[in-house]
Amino acid sequence: MPPRAVHLDPNNADAYLFLSFALAVSERGEEALHNIIKAMRLTPHPSGGLCYFVLEEYDLAIAACRRGVEMTDGSIPNHYWLCLVYTLLGRDEEEARVEREKLMELTGGRKPVIQQIWLNEDSGFRMHGLERLAGLE
Repeated sequence: MPPRAVHLDPNNADAYLFLSFALAVSERGEEALHNIIKAMRLTPHPSGGLCYFVLEEYDLAIAACRRGVEMTDGSIPNHYWLCLVYTLLGRDEEEARVEREKLMELTGGRKPVIQQIWLNEDSGFRMHGLERLAGLE
């Protein structure tokens, strides 16, 4: 049986979105991706950036986040994940800097608060280090 929110309202994009987040931080990337795709069918605004990140499909994560930014430039999570992926890949520092600056603009100069609750302690530690390296801590 699907989670209660999805079961009660199978047309609720947010239910699939949050289910996808929960699965991603549980490092269940394939299941997370399946649910974010359902959410995007219902509303085009979410992106699969986190899911692809967990699956270590970084080019797909970038593409998903860029699509999300094209639809809604004010999407803090999409800019956040772009900054992290660019930093992780050591891609042109300019790309990561542009995303970091956009995040600061969107948050009024404050570091973005993206709550990461990784169930695997090692994953949480790695993400914390990546956030620090990206200048998002």
